[in-house]
Amino acid sequence: MLTRGLLFAIALLFGFNLTVFADQGIPDSLQSRLDTIVKLEDKLSFLRDQSRQFIKNDSTIAFSLNRMQKKLALESGVTKYIAKAILENGVLHAISSNHIAARKLFLQALPMYENIDDTLNIGYLLRNIGLTYSSTDLKDSAVYFFYESIKTLDPKHKEQKLFYALAALDLAKLFYQSNVNKKSLEYANNALSIFEELKDTYNIASTYNLIGLNMMNQTDSSSITWIKKAMEFSNKINDSAMIAAHRANYGIYLGEIKKYDEALKELKGAYELFLRHPGVNYEPFILMNLGLAYFNVKQYDKAEEYSLEAVSYHQKDESNYPLSFAYHVLYRIKVIQKDYQKALEYLQMHYKYKIQGITLSSLQEVNALESDIALKNKSKDLENLEKLNASNEETLRQKRIQGYILMSALIMMVLLLLPLIYFYRKTQSAKQLLEKRNKAIEEQSLALEASNRTKDLLFSIISHDLRSPAGNVFMLLNLLPGKNDSLSAGSMEILNATKVSVIDFRNLLENLLMWAKSQQDGIKLLKEKLQLKPMISKVISGNDPLIVNKHLQIVTEGNPDIKLWADSSSLEIVLRNLLSNAIKYSPEYTTIQIKWYTEADQAVIVIEDEAGGIPEEVKSSLIAPKTDEVSVLSLQGLGLKLCSEFVRKNDGYWSINNTPKGTRFMLYFKDATQQAAVETLN
Repeated sequence: MLTRGLLFAIALLFGFNLTVFADQGIPDSLQSRLDTIVKLEDKLSFLRDQSRQFIKNDSTIAFSLNRMQKKLALESGVTKYIAKAILENGVLHAISSNHIAARKLFLQALPMYENIDDTLNIGYLLRNIGLTYSSTDLKDSAVYFFYESIKTLDPKHKEQKLFYALAALDLAKLFYQSNVNKKSLEYANNALSIFEELKDTYNIASTYNLIGLNMMNQTDSSSITWIKKAMEFSNKINDSAMIAAHRANYGIYLGEIKKYDEALKELKGAYELFLRHPGVNYEPFILMNLGLAYFNVKQYDKAEEYSLEAVSYHQKDESNYPLSFAYHVLYRIKVIQKDYQKALEYLQMHYKYKIQGITLSSLQEVNALESDIALKNKSKDLENLEKLNASNEETLRQKRIQGYILMSALIMMVLLLLPLIYFYRKTQSAKQLLEKRNKAIEEQSLALEASNRTKDLLFSIISHDLRSPAGNVFMLLNLLPGKNDSLSAGSMEILNATKVSVIDFRNLLENLLMWAKSQQDGIKLLKEKLQLKPMISKVISGNDPLIVNKHLQIVTEGNPDIKLWADSSSLEIVLRNLLSNAIKYSPEYTTIQIKWYTEADQAVIVIEDEAGGIPEEVKSSLIAPKTDEVSVLSLQGLGLKLCSEFVRKNDGYWSINNTPKGTRFMLYFKDATQQAAVETLN
């Protein structure tokens, strides 16, 4: 957590003017309501909501409310509140169309949210930064930030999926504006699936409309279906601006299929709706298409009127597309009216705003028009001559092709025979090589089987010849009394150390043999109902010499009636290894806790010691062991590796967590009662 003084320093660095708090310009009614709110978080939320309500009607009050929000956030010293205040300041600037200031504030808030790992607001900020670029010529920057927002947010997360879908829709819009329809459709469909899941009618309508526009660009007949769906959803939410936009798109589609009268009707209706919403930036687009619609029905005066009105928006609208399109309609009108000089001016303006500068292709079209003014008749003669010449060349080309086909057919017949001969010889050679390899593999397989039989026999001998003497020694040592007045203190210490060493040796031998069997698939687990308390008591009593020797306290806690579903032998090995490790690494006079309880349909066993914890790399290898580590397995970690494998084979799992004093092992197995019910149903 940053200190309050440091946060004030950050505020000054980022341009917060703390002197403005003296005169905030907040109405008395709002101040009174604010004074009644007790919790800081509720106050900050109140100031944020009120500033957004005032921003369109009274920006002075809106920014005063935001300044108070920043003041309270800085006084709290909480990074989350300070970042939120900066973000809201950026949102207010964005709503006020001050995109440069908004972008600067968003970029200031971003590292703060990254510092507290707030994924939701990181994704939200990245999208907002992209929006500040989308209305400029820096479309690549907008694409980058939208894409980063999508990568940051999780579409399956309940709180993040809406912002993920909005960023995907923004990216789809940018790709549509760049005529990259395939990519636009891909992201639009991704967004649509989430909007439909959330039942977000407004954004569903917007996405349907965008998909329809992409389909229209690809001359796909299904585009009308999507546009009609968009109109249906926009009518449901009764948003006049959206209805107007969708009617305009429908009118454009009707114009594409040459239903010009119907197209004109829809576009006029859309324009009338837009006049009720001044300031909507879709209006130049409507005017441009109205000009085209009137041109198609040959009402050239009206076409010129609306096209010129669309041109007049170039001082207010940053988009060059409507302007270039309107100039092209004007150019076509003047060509029909045979006003070639004016047509040439409009054509030059069309290319100027279409590509921000005249290229070679645009110069060729302009020069062609200039030549047409002086040499129109000669151009037609030249065109006819070129057509005749092209026709003669095509006839000659067809005759040459026929000759090439006959020649190629003869050559192909000869060439086909050569690979067939080569392939036959290659096949015979490969067959012989395969037979040799199969024979060698068979011989190696027989040798490997003999080796495995010898290895199994060796393990059987080791198991009998080592386990029996170790067990006998342990029994003999247990027969000796814990205290004997006839023995000196040094002798008793040696005796106790010998008991500890024998127990360690017995456990190591058991682990080694059980691990070897498990690697050879020689252990067959027999799962049954097991009562935990007797097994835990047995494991504790088997380690009594170790516990007494280190003066440890074993604390057990759990319901004696709890039963779990597992194999008895393997579970005992797991518990014995975990307790032995806890005893081995625990300092003297410390406590080892063993608890067991049920949670949902699982039986949980907890063993916690004060031995100082386990390194992270060791924990990772135990929770998710790599198969290629078996060959280099050390005896030191053999018991825990065996525990990991037996827990997994008993359909359980475990977690290892370091505590301030030591390590906590948590084992999860199926509850016997629940498993018995499942077995009965099966």
